[in-house]
Amino acid sequence: MTEDEIAKALNPKLPNIYGVTIAPTTLYFQNGEIKLGYFQHTKNSDELKKKNTFTFIEFGNAQEYRVTNDNKFVTEVNGDDLFKVFYPQSVVVKFDQVFGINANHTISPKLPVRVGGVSMTIGVRIGNGVFIGGINLFDYKDHELEGYIYNGMFVINRIL
Repeated sequence: MTEDEIAKALNPKLPNIYGVTIAPTTLYFQNGEIKLGYFQHTKNSDELKKKNTFTFIEFGNAQEYRVTNDNKFVTEVNGDDLFKVFYPQSVVVKFDQVFGINANHTISPKLPVRVGGVSMTIGVRIGNGVFIGGINLFDYKDHELEGYIYNGMFVINRIL
């Protein structure tokens, strides 16, 4: 795959813009191998792209990379070895499409949800003043949520 083909897989609406990814990105290789992680720009990225090679952080190395920025935790991926890149697309939904308001003035997820690293299942009751992932969800009942579906769970990226 070329840089443009990867860019189109990352965001079909902006097919000519290749960039870092924030959601789990799955790489499928010609030899059947699969890697999960995220594309990351490093000091070597621009030079490597000339060779159709991209810098990727596998999830097993993500924590160490974030702490050290050491290139030993970076995987160089040759685009010629890829046959598919899957990146979940962000969507914007209304709060009430994700959370229901209960008769006892609590809210409950209508589907599995992750907010700020905290996962919730359907039916969990959350009261006003309870902070989930550092957020009092009641403060945002009239807002829209941006996120993506990953493994059947709606992951909230941000509240609009």
